[in-house]
Amino acid sequence: MKKALTILSLILLASFSNGQMRSQFTNVTTPGGHDGSIDMRVSGGVPPYAYQWNDGVTDEDRKDLKSGKYTVIVTDQGGCEIIASFNITEPQSPGSNSLAGVQSFTSDVDVFPNPADGTVNVHFSGAKTNSISIKVTDISGKVVFEKNYGEFNGQLEEKVDLTNEAKGIYMVQVITERESYNSKIVVQ
Repeated sequence: MKKALTILSLILLASFSNGQMRSQFTNVTTPGGHDGSIDMRVSGGVPPYAYQWNDGVTDEDRKDLKSGKYTVIVTDQGGCEIIASFNITEPQSPGSNSLAGVQSFTSDVDVFPNPADGTVNVHFSGAKTNSISIKVTDISGKVVFEKNYGEFNGQLEEKVDLTNEAKGIYMVQVITERESYNSKIVVQ
């Protein structure tokens, strides 16, 4: 049976200085269950950070989640915000096991140079995954680069050409079925 996958979408409203958000999520493993989770790591800006979820929770990480859409606003002490949305799913039938047991970040991602003159290097290394994609969005959320790689095991290096894009702030997302890495870059 097909594994249920989590889709992460991130919209950058304002940016932290050298802001980065890493998130790892686990879908619900049984129909009607409530064992989904979201684990985030935020860096950059002016810590500490405040977290406000759409269901009123103010914790950084979430556990015991049922399927549904969860949106968080992360605010640093300077008032800058990042909004991230997570779609936690559940299997359609008994016996479909999602991503149970995922406990820690297993991948290494490097996005450089930052600031960039137009070409950005994305280096990813990690364990085998059934899907991996890179997406770059501008400050308004418009996708300016997207590439899906399918099954992956080992290392990935991609040069993202943004020379035809306007100077400004962009968000680079590397998404697997288990993890997501998000990094702000500046194109000068």
